[in-house]
Amino acid sequence: MVATVIICIAIVVAGFFAGRQAIRTFSGDGSCCGKKSAKKARRVRVTDTDEANYPYTTDVPVGGMTCEKCVAAVENALNSIDGVWARVSLAEKNAHVLSKQPLDMERAKDVLRDAGYYVMQR
Repeated sequence: MVATVIICIAIVVAGFFAGRQAIRTFSGDGSCCGKKSAKKARRVRVTDTDEANYPYTTDVPVGGMTCEKCVAAVENALNSIDGVWARVSLAEKNAHVLSKQPLDMERAKDVLRDAGYYVMQR
């Protein structure tokens, strides 16, 4: 009898924490990756999608990504830089950045850090 009560209490406690995390994840309060310090990135839509207008390309290795939600956050962060169009690959842990001017890597590092990610060293 005592063992049954202890098991029931453990199940209720585990369910409480799992439910709380699920609510945070699906409501957008927290990321699936638990990055509480990261700012919620606003969606950035690139209006100029003609690759001919972007003479510079840079591949940026990005660390800290674990899911498609991370990919969207990294793309939004990089696309917030004026004259930049980024496409991110989770599998390659890489951002392919097209830009109208040479990419300012310090600016890219800053926006990625603010979003909760980082540039990996090669």
